Amino acid sequence: MADLDSEFKYKDTATCYLFKTDGTPITDKNGDQLWIELHGMKSSTYKQIENDQNNRSIQKQRASKTYVPTAEEARERQLERAIRCVEDWHIEGKDDQLIPCTKENVRKLFTEYPRIFEVVDDFIHREVNFLMSSSTT
Repeated sequence: MADLDSEFKYKDTATCYLFKTDGTPITDKNGDQLWIELHGMKSSTYKQIENDQNNRSIQKQRASKTYVPTAEEARERQLERAIRCVEDWHIEGKDDQLIPCTKENVRKLFTEYPRIFEVVDDFIHREVNFLMSSSTT
């Protein structure tokens, strides 16, 4: 029988390595590459995040018949999804110390460095990153 698992099943998480705009790896003081371990959009974690967000939106709509989501709310939902998809990371601060992987620190990183947020959001939504057969990128 063909090995369908490696081609059609998804891993729950995958590692997103960080690179400079010229393609060189971003490394810590010891030369280890910075990375963020992420849940993909096919994971149960991502699906729960979507359910939570949709339920909150439904509650707002029920509470106010005139409620219309704003662009700012949509952007905040996107940011919240990305934050909650972070499982772990190896990120070093300006003081060469590893930054603990907390929701607050993830929000701060994504807010201070929008390009990292964009890279992470894109990574989460690319199914190929989470296929059993794919290597991490």
